[in-house]
Amino acid sequence: MPLPSEHDPVFSAADLDPTVAPGEDFFAFANGGWLAANPVPDEYPRWGAFDEIRRANEELLRALLDEAAADPGRPGTPRYWAGMYYRAGTDTEGIARAGIEPLRAQLDRVDALAHAPDLRGLAGDLMQYGISMPVSMGVAPDFEDSQRHLLYVGQGGMGLPERDYYFRDDEESVETRSHYRRLIATLLDLAGVESPDEAATAVLEFETGLAESAYTATQLRDPDLTFNRFSADDLAALMPGYRLGALLQAAGAEGYESANVTNPEFFQSAEQLIADSPPGMLRNYARWRLIGAAASSLPAGYEDASFEFYGRRLGGQKRQKERWQRVLRAAGAEIPQVIAQLYVDAAFPPQAKERIEELVDHLLVSMRTSIENLAWMTDATKERALEKLAGFTPKLGYPEVWRDHSGLAFSDGPWATVRFEARSFEYHRRLGQLHDPVDPHEWEMGAHEVNAYYHPLRNEIVFPAGILQPPFFSAD
Repeated sequence: MPLPSEHDPVFSAADLDPTVAPGEDFFAFANGGWLAANPVPDEYPRWGAFDEIRRANEELLRALLDEAAADPGRPGTPRYWAGMYYRAGTDTEGIARAGIEPLRAQLDRVDALAHAPDLRGLAGDLMQYGISMPVSMGVAPDFEDSQRHLLYVGQGGMGLPERDYYFRDDEESVETRSHYRRLIATLLDLAGVESPDEAATAVLEFETGLAESAYTATQLRDPDLTFNRFSADDLAALMPGYRLGALLQAAGAEGYESANVTNPEFFQSAEQLIADSPPGMLRNYARWRLIGAAASSLPAGYEDASFEFYGRRLGGQKRQKERWQRVLRAAGAEIPQVIAQLYVDAAFPPQAKERIEELVDHLLVSMRTSIENLAWMTDATKERALEKLAGFTPKLGYPEVWRDHSGLAFSDGPWATVRFEARSFEYHRRLGQLHDPVDPHEWEMGAHEVNAYYHPLRNEIVFPAGILQPPFFSAD
């Protein structure tokens, strides 16, 4: 599906339903024709203008990535990285041949886990692949000084979306937990674990124990509750037996003077839970966390089982998207600015960026005029509002400075290996920013995404090129 050209109409009269009187139901009048012609596709949980643009963008990227996979070109370029990633992801025969062997080194370490403290070193190493057991860690701007970075240490180690999934007792929630336990059992069985049903039951009980002291989704949105600065010495005292400081060091955090701890009580409870758990259960828990994180890049049995729960049960999809779409989605999450550079070169010329910047400049002038002329606002409040407006930064289209991917290297091998290499690169890139000032050019989203965001610590709104397409925006 190509992107609209400058000569294509942005709106179509066929989207209307003239049989409905607009004074009675304007929504049906304006959208009835479109709704009748656009049932929700089985591979999508919903369908709307966002999804139409997203699919058009995907079709364009598919063509670009097919070309890059056939001829990646010179190493160290966006085309090369994207091509190697996409080639590995679409090589289903190679994925099937590799089986679970791409995880062999990590699984061997799991097999060697003999005591509860052994989990610490393994957990620290797996954190670079986005796996928390049960500690998560990342680098982000400091809530108290947005010009510098801070280490954030958070609760993790649970495979359900949020805490309350473990405790709701309505019929649907109970059934969801049953499906979740079945997923764990299936993946452990595929990995050759003995008595996978018993193992899955024990793993779910362990995660439920973690969830007991975890914050709810509502609590995690409360900055007064989740911002708790700890010195490096005080941080170590949170989990003295498990040695939280040693875990963070194993995960690559060096030289930090302080860190934010999202939920201090969680770490104290988690340490006791780990200490009370038999090594066999901890091995199965580690296997589940590892295999679950890699399931979508393993052979069909693993990927299908993961989709049945996360895609169908939780996501509402009736069937999986096509293979190329799944690989593209993974690429958008793991190498977003690599994919974005290919997209921008093809779909968002400098003239489009100039046009949207001009449009937003007019909006900002209008907002300033509006504030200055508000009758109900005091002069002191106007001054503060204008000060905030003056500090606002719009980021439009694509970054002024593209992210540096020097050092990113992909194996010409199984997709699970390539994905772990991509995750590890981004993890260490982020960690390397810990002692640097916040980069004002940093984007948290690929420029190909059909989305946008506001960053409260930077007072900026970001609109990527992917969403700046008709009917939302037209450069002409």
